[in-house]
Amino acid sequence: MDPSKIHDSARFKGCLIGAYIGDCAGGLFKQGNRDIQPIAFPTVVETLSSKSCWMPSDVSYLSGAVAHSLIDCQKFIDTHVAQNLADCYFEFPERRKFFTTVKDVFFAWKLNGIQPKTVYFPAAQQFRGTGSYGNGAAVRVAPLVLHNYYDLDSALKDVDQSSRLTHGNLLAVRGAKLQACAIFEAVHLQHPDAAGFITALISFCDSMEVNNQFKFYSNRLKKVQKFLADYTEPQDVVKALGNGIKALETVPLAIYCAVRAMPPVAGIHTDNPFERAIILAISMGGDTNTIASMAGAITGAGLGNERIPVVMKMPCYDIEEPEVLGSELAKVLQDRIEKSVAFNNSCPYRSHEKLVRATLS
Repeated sequence: MDPSKIHDSARFKGCLIGAYIGDCAGGLFKQGNRDIQPIAFPTVVETLSSKSCWMPSDVSYLSGAVAHSLIDCQKFIDTHVAQNLADCYFEFPERRKFFTTVKDVFFAWKLNGIQPKTVYFPAAQQFRGTGSYGNGAAVRVAPLVLHNYYDLDSALKDVDQSSRLTHGNLLAVRGAKLQACAIFEAVHLQHPDAAGFITALISFCDSMEVNNQFKFYSNRLKKVQKFLADYTEPQDVVKALGNGIKALETVPLAIYCAVRAMPPVAGIHTDNPFERAIILAISMGGDTNTIASMAGAITGAGLGNERIPVVMKMPCYDIEEPEVLGSELAKVLQDRIEKSVAFNNSCPYRSHEKLVRATLS
């Protein structure tokens, strides 16, 4: 690969910062009992404007843990990622209020040790052996996609393993893969194209669910496609897709928000598509920080860091963290490419040899 293809880390930063802002902003609307009803746009804007400090949740901490592991190891290692995830819980007691059933996985790792042969067992055994179908795996896929910037198949392989560390249910794993594909499409997007974007994701789901007669995600995205064409009202979108903690609900909903915000949205008075995406995602109610984080990751990956408004960065506590992680992930990829190019240049017959072997096999 040509190392000159990565000119800067703008989209890496945009993706991680976008996810972080979505978590912080969406978290403002999860105080007390969760409101499952859509929230009016003016209420969202007024609340965001009135709060001077937006705090992250486990959504950002666990995503950061994955990113740090990739930076430290230069590749995905399941046991290392598992240790980083568990450390988020055990080393920072002040964060424990965010964690729900996933803490049981962490305690199992602590009790039995984190071993390659057993690291996936605790998650697989949750909920009487069905595994969690929540959105926690989907919301932390961004670093894995960026790490495999040029290779979706490798990204999906890492996402599969990362998801099964904490979420054993197939719907949770497939939701994480769909979110990963959405980020991958966005980070390579040259021009806004809502119709093409959704069509590509539906095609991905069709291939992912080829042996599944119910086509859960394919059917959800076909509804999204219709909503985009008809400019459906938020309450009708929520009624059809759901806005709870299930990956099957929130991943398609986050994708809808990211894509719907590409053009102007009636009632949201801003020319910036990132700001529109966050406001729209929060307005859906329900699991607001997760929906907004996933929508923010997709939109930030497509726009790049420079097009994320400063007014949405400033209130976020420790906003420098995702920016640094974006830069470091881009550097890791750049270094890998340069080493690969240098190695291939030092072995002039290597490419020919690989081609011959592939042909003979």
